[in-house]
Amino acid sequence: EKLEQLKKRTAQRTAVLNGKTLKEKIPIRGHLNILVDAFYQMLHEKKANGLPYIDATASEITDFIVNNFVDKDGHPISESTVRTMLSPNKPEKRPKNDNKINL
Repeated sequence: EKLEQLKKRTAQRTAVLNGKTLKEKIPIRGHLNILVDAFYQMLHEKKANGLPYIDATASEITDFIVNNFVDKDGHPISESTVRTMLSPNKPEKRPKNDNKINL
Protein backbone atom coordinates (compact mmCIF):
# COMPACT_ATOMS: atom_id res chain seq x y z
CA GLU A 1 0.00 0.00 0.00
CA LYS A 2 2.81 2.41 0.90
CA LEU A 3 4.62 1.49 -2.29
CA GLU A 4 1.54 2.40 -4.35
CA GLN A 5 1.27 5.74 -2.56
CA LEU A 6 4.94 6.49 -3.23
CA LYS A 7 4.54 5.61 -6.91
CA LYS A 8 1.58 7.97 -7.16
CA ARG A 9 3.48 10.79 -5.45
CA THR A 10 6.49 10.23 -7.70
CA ALA A 11 4.30 10.54 -10.81
CA GLN A 12 2.73 13.72 -9.44
CA ARG A 13 6.10 15.27 -8.62
CA THR A 14 7.51 14.38 -12.02
CA ALA A 15 4.52 15.96 -13.71
CA VAL A 16 4.86 19.15 -11.65
CA LEU A 17 8.58 19.38 -12.43
CA ASN A 18 7.76 19.04 -16.13
CA GLY A 19 5.21 21.85 -15.88
CA LYS A 20 2.22 19.55 -16.10
CA THR A 21 -0.37 18.60 -13.55
CA LEU A 22 -2.02 15.23 -13.12
CA LYS A 23 -5.74 15.63 -13.16
CA GLU A 24 -7.55 13.47 -10.66
CA LYS A 25 -11.07 12.47 -11.58
CA ILE A 26 -13.91 13.67 -9.38
CA PRO A 27 -15.85 10.94 -7.55
CA ILE A 28 -19.64 11.04 -7.82
CA ARG A 29 -21.23 10.14 -4.48
CA GLY A 30 -24.78 9.84 -5.77
CA HIS A 31 -26.44 8.22 -8.74
CA LEU A 32 -24.75 8.82 -12.08
CA ASN A 33 -28.07 9.45 -13.82
CA ILE A 34 -28.61 12.63 -11.76
CA LEU A 35 -25.35 14.15 -13.02
CA VAL A 36 -25.98 13.03 -16.61
CA ASP A 37 -29.54 14.40 -16.46
CA ALA A 38 -28.21 17.87 -15.60
CA PHE A 39 -26.16 17.78 -18.81
CA TYR A 40 -29.17 16.36 -20.69
CA GLN A 41 -31.30 19.31 -19.56
CA MET A 42 -28.67 21.81 -20.71
CA LEU A 43 -28.33 20.01 -24.04
CA HIS A 44 -32.00 19.33 -24.87
CA GLU A 45 -34.36 21.24 -22.56
CA LYS A 46 -32.82 24.50 -21.33
CA LYS A 47 -32.30 27.16 -23.96
CA ALA A 48 -30.39 30.44 -24.11
CA ASN A 49 -31.72 32.66 -26.89
CA GLY A 50 -33.30 29.62 -28.53
CA LEU A 51 -30.06 27.62 -28.56
CA PRO A 52 -29.03 24.75 -26.26
CA TYR A 53 -27.52 25.98 -23.01
CA ILE A 54 -24.33 23.99 -23.68
CA ASP A 55 -22.67 24.27 -27.07
CA ALA A 56 -21.58 20.65 -27.32
CA THR A 57 -22.72 17.37 -28.81
CA ALA A 58 -23.91 14.39 -26.80
CA SER A 59 -20.67 12.65 -27.76
CA GLU A 60 -18.56 15.52 -26.40
CA ILE A 61 -20.55 15.56 -23.15
CA THR A 62 -20.14 11.78 -22.85
CA ASP A 63 -16.37 12.14 -23.26
CA PHE A 64 -16.30 14.97 -20.70
CA ILE A 65 -18.16 12.93 -18.08
CA VAL A 66 -16.14 9.75 -18.67
CA ASN A 67 -12.82 11.65 -18.62
CA ASN A 68 -13.54 13.76 -15.53
CA PHE A 69 -15.61 11.62 -13.15
CA VAL A 70 -15.44 8.22 -11.44
CA ASP A 71 -18.01 6.44 -9.30
CA LYS A 72 -17.90 6.60 -5.51
CA ASP A 73 -15.55 3.57 -5.42
CA GLY A 74 -13.12 5.14 -7.88
CA HIS A 75 -14.17 2.91 -10.79
CA PRO A 76 -14.36 4.36 -14.30
CA ILE A 77 -17.74 5.34 -15.71
CA SER A 78 -19.04 3.41 -18.69
CA GLU A 79 -19.18 5.43 -21.88
CA SER A 80 -22.13 3.41 -23.22
CA THR A 81 -24.09 3.99 -20.00
CA VAL A 82 -23.63 7.76 -20.24
CA ARG A 83 -24.48 7.75 -23.94
CA THR A 84 -27.71 5.83 -23.20
CA MET A 85 -28.71 8.26 -20.43
CA LEU A 86 -28.12 11.24 -22.75
CA SER A 87 -30.33 9.77 -25.46
CA PRO A 88 -33.69 11.53 -25.88
CA ASN A 89 -35.19 8.10 -26.64
CA LYS A 90 -34.40 6.71 -23.16
CA PRO A 91 -36.36 8.80 -20.62
CA GLU A 92 -36.60 5.79 -18.29
CA LYS A 93 -32.82 5.99 -17.74
CA ARG A 94 -33.02 9.52 -16.33
CA PRO A 95 -34.00 10.23 -12.70
CA LYS A 96 -37.63 10.43 -11.65
CA ASN A 97 -39.01 13.74 -10.34
CA ASP A 98 -38.20 12.99 -6.68
CA ASN A 99 -34.46 12.57 -7.46
CA LYS A 100 -34.23 14.97 -10.39
CA ILE A 101 -32.41 18.28 -10.04
CA ASN A 102 -34.30 20.83 -12.11
CA LEU A 103 -32.08 23.51 -13.56
